[in-house]
Amino acid sequence: MKNESPQRIYGDELKALRLTAGLSVEQLAKKFGVTPKSVQNYENDVSKIPTEHFLTLLQLSNLNLNPIFSHIRRLKAAIDYASVQRVSKRKKKIAHE
Repeated sequence: MKNESPQRIYGDELKALRLTAGLSVEQLAKKFGVTPKSVQNYENDVSKIPTEHFLTLLQLSNLNLNPIFSHIRRLKAAIDYASVQRVSKRKKKIAHE
C-alpha cells in the first residue's frame, strides 16, 4: 500500500481525472504541451505532475471545486483564530510581568 500523504497526488488519481475529462493520454499531452510519455510518467508515478498541469487537469475535468475551497477557507479561519489567540495570550503575559 502507498504511503498516504495529503500533499501527494498519485498517478491513479491523475488518470481518473483525465478519464473524467474524457481525454486520451495523447490529447492531454497536447493540452499540456508535453509528450504522451510525460503524461504516462505522471500517471505511473514516475515523475511529479507540475502544478500548472494539475490545475489545468482539474479545470478540464469540470469538477465542482467549491467544497474544496470552502474547506480551505474554514482552515484559514481556524488558523487565523489560533494566531489571534496566541498573540492575545502573549500580550496578557507581558502585561502581568
